[in-house]
Amino acid sequence: MERVRLQRLARNWSQAELARRIGLSRRAYQDFETGYGNLKLTNLVKLLGVLGVSGELAEVVPVPSLEPKVEELLQPTRQRAGRQPRG
Repeated sequence: MERVRLQRLARNWSQAELARRIGLSRRAYQDFETGYGNLKLTNLVKLLGVLGVSGELAEVVPVPSLEPKVEELLQPTRQRAGRQPRG
């Protein structure tokens, strides 16, 4: 978020101005920039486009970790218990 803030300041834009340019409320953008909120991917792409750094998306978004998914796939599947007849 610090790099986004620095890009905004380099353009001499307020948080409200940048939020307006990407179609967010000032509060939603402020929460994102300070680390208290998240943006939808579509809004993140708009933000990077407005800042002219959309080509650097790979540097901003962390690489997803596939390890937990692989581990889950290697575990035996759980079987649901069958119903016991009422008696």
